[in-house]
Amino acid sequence: KRGKRSWQQANTLFPNYGFTKSAFWVKLPLLNLSKQQQWLLQVNYPLMDEIELYVPNEQGIYQQSFGGDSFPIAQRQSKDRGFAFAITLPSHSEQAVYLRLQSRDSMIIAINLLTPDAFRDNQRKEGFLFGMYYGAILIILLYNAYLFFILCDRNHWHYIMVLTCYAV
Repeated sequence: KRGKRSWQQANTLFPNYGFTKSAFWVKLPLLNLSKQQQWLLQVNYPLMDEIELYVPNEQGIYQQSFGGDSFPIAQRQSKDRGFAFAITLPSHSEQAVYLRLQSRDSMIIAINLLTPDAFRDNQRKEGFLFGMYYGAILIILLYNAYLFFILCDRNHWHYIMVLTCYAV
């Protein structure tokens, strides 16, 4: 019966359910054994269309947050290519949070729980790697543009166009 199904444990670290129109509910039982109370729950899949996060407050009432690539970046809690939600987990306590995920693309559920410092560190590393990647493509693009103007070889023009499309 609808609503009577039990939760199923994922069989991998980052479950991949392929292309589906179904919405998936994720229950995350969190146990905070540290003194850290401020955390970031990151859904690290940029193609996720809709994310609904339900976190209980002190009275047990669930607070709802929204995210996903169908929401403008200005409305997101975090300006990240993935989606991050600030949550408070009291020290030395256990709490369950719930996520409702839906995507027209492949359903890959990649979730991380990070401290704000670890999140910023990951963003910095990721930004550096993307900068290296796009910098290398730009250098190759400029070099081939130079060769095109010097040699007037049509093949270099095609290569420049392929690189440009690949970079975008």
